[in-house]
Amino acid sequence: MNLPRYEFHRHNENNLLLFLKTANDQKNGSNCDMHEYEKLKLFCPLDGELKEKLKRYYEKIEDDIEIISDDDLIACNDDNLKKEISDTISLDEAELFWNSIDGLHESVMFCYIRIIFLAKATQEYKNSVSDMFVKLSEAYSSFFLKELTRKCVEEDVNEVLPKYLVNLNSDFKKELLRNIIGASDKLETKSIAIFEVLLDSGDKTTLTQLLELMCNSAMEFIQDNSYGKLLFNIVNTSKQFIPMWETLLRDILNMNQSIWKIKVQKIITSQLNDTLCSTFS
Repeated sequence: MNLPRYEFHRHNENNLLLFLKTANDQKNGSNCDMHEYEKLKLFCPLDGELKEKLKRYYEKIEDDIEIISDDDLIACNDDNLKKEISDTISLDEAELFWNSIDGLHESVMFCYIRIIFLAKATQEYKNSVSDMFVKLSEAYSSFFLKELTRKCVEEDVNEVLPKYLVNLNSDFKKELLRNIIGASDKLETKSIAIFEVLLDSGDKTTLTQLLELMCNSAMEFIQDNSYGKLLFNIVNTSKQFIPMWETLLRDILNMNQSIWKIKVQKIITSQLNDTLCSTFS
């Protein structure tokens, strides 16, 4: 690995060398928290070549060292890591771990969010963890949005995740709804409960895209009542858009046989009649 050499400013040289020497002296001392070290090593693994370099630095501290970027690190196998973490770390420990690393470099926080927090938090619901959901979505908005979208689209999700989404701020929920729809080729059963809690943040364009997704998958949900309920909630909360959606809604209803079909039809008919009356009044 031929990596660029980072040169520290000479003003910091003495302090840097002192820090490195102290760290080297303390690596096996009483001040080293091996329990926390083992957990950090679990979700921040290093490649073999980099480990060899670090071993050489332990033996001889040089006047300058080579710094690598995040892009040079080998990607972690998330599936294996998450399984291992699931077996070794409880949700309470994941919560306490956040308290100890909050405020560290964002690359550490990104690893924590992807490998530990989202993997553990979605296994059970806790009010304190719900507060963490909100804080992390605000502090690391772009990364948290990307990872949450990936989890919703690519992984199996249970009834826990939608409970955490309820308290997220409206702008974040709007982006999450848009991202999940944009990344989905068809409507998945697991997504229905997620869409339910995100509906209140949807705008006309996003809700139209959701209806198109539902229409493309309507044959797979002919008698599915959760699908019918989602359709009902869309038209009931966004009645002003029904005239624009008329053709799309009728295509869906022609295939739907859920218990919600009649309720949806009544809302559509009523809204279209009101629109017609207002046109001629």
